[in-house]
Amino acid sequence: MYHMKKLNIAVTALNANNNPGPGLSISRAIKESHITGIRIIGLTYDILSAGAYDDSILDEVYIVPYPSEGEAPLLSRLIEINKLAKLHIIIPSLDAEVMLYSSLKSSLEKMGIKMLIPDRMKVKNSSKQMLMNFCKEHNFNTPQTKIIYEFNDIQHDKTIGYPSVLKGSFADARKVNSVEEARVFFGRLAKEWGLPLVWQQFIPGEEYDVAVLADEKSNVVGKVPMKKIALTEKGKGCAGITIGDKSILSLTDKIIKALEWVGPLELEFIKELSSGKMYLLEINSRFPAWVYLAVAAGQNLPLAAVKLLSGKKVTPFHSYKLGTIFVRTIEEHICSFEALGNLTTWGSLIYHNKKKGNS
Repeated sequence: MYHMKKLNIAVTALNANNNPGPGLSISRAIKESHITGIRIIGLTYDILSAGAYDDSILDEVYIVPYPSEGEAPLLSRLIEINKLAKLHIIIPSLDAEVMLYSSLKSSLEKMGIKMLIPDRMKVKNSSKQMLMNFCKEHNFNTPQTKIIYEFNDIQHDKTIGYPSVLKGSFADARKVNSVEEARVFFGRLAKEWGLPLVWQQFIPGEEYDVAVLADEKSNVVGKVPMKKIALTEKGKGCAGITIGDKSILSLTDKIIKALEWVGPLELEFIKELSSGKMYLLEINSRFPAWVYLAVAAGQNLPLAAVKLLSGKKVTPFHSYKLGTIFVRTIEEHICSFEALGNLTTWGSLIYHNKKKGNS
């Protein structure tokens, strides 16, 4: 059995609703590797994040400030948590968090906390607002896109047309078929995610995602593509199958090189039905929620990230199992009222006592 001494790994994004965060899948991938000496510490800003109550995966849970509160409150809270839990690694797993954690990287390193994460400019270049500029600069296909600050920008524009897609700055997307629908969803998305929004040309086609991990020198450690075979009403993949499309794998390598990326990444593509042309829809600067599919197919990317951060030699993955399928389900998780009370009152939960020599 592989052993890592005193390794406390914090993971964010523990929401586990019908549009889950990646946190539980990442934690599961690390936990099920059965490496001794590891404790998984969940960080959540919502006391009702269902994943926070999964004591089969998590050892401890702590409340952190909402990303909208900015860097200073987050750093202050991480200093407090570090005194209690002695963090060694953090894996930020929400798009809204990655820029914050990137900004705090040097401060956290001084505390002995490591992250596999790019600098702020590279995170910014991967954002939805910068996607079109990035793709133009490097000759990647992407749908016509506009950044929207007010509804008039949509109402008077004649270039994108309908159907089209409205997206929040960090998450959520809605297909709109008319200016009336655009008005409704503009209000909803702006209220939830703030401005600006992203307005994107709708391209009919087949959707594909790739889970990727790159090391500190932007070398690809592993990549697993999947084809979405079922979607939620928000267009999120709730079932998918691993594929071996060489054009997607080659395109992924080119994008990672152009971004000079470090750490986890998800690329979202669509293959246009009429032309077969591949378009880059989104770059998400973290592991996808479906990353456990990559693990099941033979590439444990979260564990590889942990090993890289621990100074271990990691041999790049060169293959994965084709035809592996994931289907997302929702189930009730039972917990005690005491657990909810502790997280609400004290901002923390300790599920498993620290064993001697691993605290």
